[in-house]
Amino acid sequence: MPEIEPQDQSLKTLKGLHLWHAPMSSCSQRVRIVLAEMGKTYESHPVDLERGEHASAAYQAIHPKGVVPALVDDGRLIIESIDIIQHVAGQDSPLMIGASPEVLARSDKAQLDLKLLTFEFLFRGAPAKSDEVAQAFQQNHKNDWLTAFYRDFAAGFDRDRIEQAVIRTRDDFDFLDARLSDGRAFLAGDRMSLEDVAWMPNAHRFDLMG
Repeated sequence: MPEIEPQDQSLKTLKGLHLWHAPMSSCSQRVRIVLAEMGKTYESHPVDLERGEHASAAYQAIHPKGVVPALVDDGRLIIESIDIIQHVAGQDSPLMIGASPEVLARSDKAQLDLKLLTFEFLFRGAPAKSDEVAQAFQQNHKNDWLTAFYRDFAAGFDRDRIEQAVIRTRDDFDFLDARLSDGRAFLAGDRMSLEDVAWMPNAHRFDLMG
């Protein structure tokens, strides 16, 4: 879904690049990397996930799934991070050279497992949200998958669910290792591409997890 019609019609009046994002969101991280690599300036709109700001009616009018990131470029709304990084880079960018749709699609699919394992192995020991914030999130957020995910996290993820995510993640990194096995410096060849950008936050996140 590279571009959608915004529910909040005021977005159409915005000029330049506007990014709604969160610091620890891996999908937000890949967008910020491309913006930095392309030397593009943008208006930053941080979304505080800990306070449940992505469950607000105002934000869900920007991103109907209530997740980050979301990008507006001269009034055009783009909401999927893989689509956003391709849009920001542009077809003539060196970052597009050699970038495989298969590798990008695989990185996108991997985000669900990354989210699950991040919550289990990185966020599990963090202070829990207040009952007020948690209840407001469940009541106000319209994304059924996401509200169920937070309920499952609070109750404790099923062990098999965790193990299957670990297995798929191992397979993903085996795939990346095989791609690098010919001695190339980057995933697509001898220069950095969107493939590296798409997977960089995942590698960083698992490093944080130890």
